[in-house]
Amino acid sequence: MGQPGGQEPGQASSVWSAVVDEAGLAARRMHQVLDGGSDRQAVLSRFVAELSPDEEKSLRTRLGPDASRDPGSRPGN
Repeated sequence: MGQPGGQEPGQASSVWSAVVDEAGLAARRMHQVLDGGSDRQAVLSRFVAELSPDEEKSLRTRLGPDASRDPGSRPGN
């Protein structure tokens, strides 16, 4: 006997959700731009350089405590 919604046990669900909010769409576009470029570091550096001080502070907060360090000082660089 089928389950509610007509799905048999063991069948994969065909229900999915797309990213529809503005922030999700903007993030997806940013990833596409980064994936299409040849120098991701340059794109990211330019992006951060063009942020307002408040936007940069917000980004650094979200990235965590290591984000405030100079990228050249990270181990392996």
